[in-house]
Amino acid sequence: MSGTASFERHGDVGVVHMAAPAGTGLTARLRATLARRLEEAEGDGRVRIIVLLAEGGALAAEPGCGPAEEEGEPSEAPDARALAARVEDARKPVIAALDGAALDEGLELLLAARVRLAARRSRLGFPEAGLGLVPGAGGTQRLPRLVGTGAALDLMASGAVIEAGAAETLGLIDGVEKEPLIGSAVSAARRLVDSLPPRVCDRQAGGDADAVRRDVERLSETGLPDALLERLGEAVEAAATRSFDAGMAVEGELAAAARAEPAVRARRYLMRARRACRTAPELTAAEGWPLGSVAVVGAGVMGADIAILCAEYNVPVIMLDRDPLAVSRGLGRANDHFTRRVEAGALDEADAIHRNALIQHSTKLREIAQASLVIEAVTEDAAVKEAVFRDLGERCRPRSVLATNTAALDVDRFAAAASCPPQVLGMHVISPVLERQVVEIAAGRETDPAAVRTAAAFAERVGRVPVPVANRPGFVGTRLLEAYLREAWLLAEEGVSPAAVDDALEREGFAEGPFRLNDRIGVDGGWRLRDHPEGSDDDRLARASRLPERMAAHGRAGLVQGAGWYRWRGAGADAAASEDDGWLHDAADDARARGVSRRQVPVAEARERLLLMLVNQAFVVLDKGHAFRPGDVDVVAVDATGFPETWGGPFFWAQEQGLPKLVERLQAQEQANGPRFHPAPLLVRLADKGMAPADAAGMA
Repeated sequence: MSGTASFERHGDVGVVHMAAPAGTGLTARLRATLARRLEEAEGDGRVRIIVLLAEGGALAAEPGCGPAEEEGEPSEAPDARALAARVEDARKPVIAALDGAALDEGLELLLAARVRLAARRSRLGFPEAGLGLVPGAGGTQRLPRLVGTGAALDLMASGAVIEAGAAETLGLIDGVEKEPLIGSAVSAARRLVDSLPPRVCDRQAGGDADAVRRDVERLSETGLPDALLERLGEAVEAAATRSFDAGMAVEGELAAAARAEPAVRARRYLMRARRACRTAPELTAAEGWPLGSVAVVGAGVMGADIAILCAEYNVPVIMLDRDPLAVSRGLGRANDHFTRRVEAGALDEADAIHRNALIQHSTKLREIAQASLVIEAVTEDAAVKEAVFRDLGERCRPRSVLATNTAALDVDRFAAAASCPPQVLGMHVISPVLERQVVEIAAGRETDPAAVRTAAAFAERVGRVPVPVANRPGFVGTRLLEAYLREAWLLAEEGVSPAAVDDALEREGFAEGPFRLNDRIGVDGGWRLRDHPEGSDDDRLARASRLPERMAAHGRAGLVQGAGWYRWRGAGADAAASEDDGWLHDAADDARARGVSRRQVPVAEARERLLLMLVNQAFVVLDKGHAFRPGDVDVVAVDATGFPETWGGPFFWAQEQGLPKLVERLQAQEQANGPRFHPAPLLVRLADKGMAPADAAGMA
């Protein structure tokens, strides 16, 4: 849904009012409409001054992602740079008033006004720097003229989003006003009309070239990317030493160069893909049901972590398990989590107590009768889950969502057990729950679209990206993990050094190497497809190692037991791994049993095999109908497997490499290591036709 702009006159003050849903931003339609409304206000002979009032998401697209694209966008719409100039050069002075958020291009538009006012709840900033981007609509030139070069560099380089009060102290805005904003903004306009400050472009920046260089050097010690700091420094130095027009030319060149960098393009692609997931038709086909209390059935690691996630976002939750000891352990896990947050300075004790109190508990399933969302998180055993859903179907009220957190099993099987199929769906919260950002949502054959929308709304409420997936074995995340980790296990049998491989992949941008990742999610792998009757229908992956089961049987199930491929100290995201060779004996036994000769596997070979297996599997998953779009797979892959954000996901990376070249690399691995590297049919079809992954729709 696009934003709107309207014009109305309040005596001698013209008010151009922009409003848009959250996250929409300055769409082309809104920019075109805004330009027309400004023209209308300027042409009204009774208007002496214009108030540009922005509410909602009109000035706040997702960072670096740009405004949402819509069909039929007007070609005459000015770009963000031209629109800011239009405001600054208006024939009648413009005062900006913000009630909401102004980010990136939205903030750059506000900077062009003669005066800026904001409601206290407003937020302002340039979070696009987190993607390596440089403001391109005048931000690097106007901001230093308002707050000085040092403060401008700090705000842009950090990507910080600040509250209205802090923005006023900084000099970014001229006043914090009471709500409703329109009345105070009109009054301020009348008061200021005869004593307005000069245009921002006509002011001098506070600072000089030497000061800018010192600030860049200071910021470089904080770990910010050198390329970003160099570009921002050059742009801000131009603001301090050149004319406004010359500085704008420098900014334009630097912003274009930043946008062209492969890592920046990849990150921007992922941002757009995540937005597409949130607005996907599979998730938004109906209005959702009211979302009130949440219940989690199962107090193991997964269930406890989902309850903790709810509490972190101030969502009341009840955690249930028939085993009182499991409930006690789950509550202890929650308490330990919030205690660590207090010790790290991320929470104060009062907040920790409050969030702990949001987690209620019980051993009686009847306690979930009033919950609007019930998340089943018991062991990954179909018979156990069916029994839970039979109980849920008898006890839950109509229009409550019954979600299974299965990573691999058939949603329709549990819908049948519950006897209320419209309410049942899959909602796979990817593990480790507190460190990942994606929730896979799978509708069954009879799931009500309203239930799907409710589940997606919950995912967003707890800060996660809902991704629609098909109800097929393993959805997307597990299918990718299965192929990726199986290859890692085979490499371990052959003699690879887990630490050497993990370190190499992490240097390339993987969030974690496969062995550290395997330890975090559990070496024993209840999420695996191999042991499920629905199982993997991919015969390329027939040769699977039993090494993980052997390790788990000897107390090496991963982080949860303090040992897996590594020895672990601590818990959660802060746990530290150290090298350990306790798995070597089992690996040697498995290798002998399979007739595998152990050797020193070169890291380059391991890297190639792991990467190609993961990317090829992405094409398999899409081809077999587990996902709806390539971008959905990329979003899940980055979250579930740690695939580098700077590579954009398997499909984006494949396109950058060239599909024909990728086919050749897979064929070479197939010749060396067998049919599990056979190029995916979809990949071959696209390569043969000279098409891109984005063209895959309809080819599966």
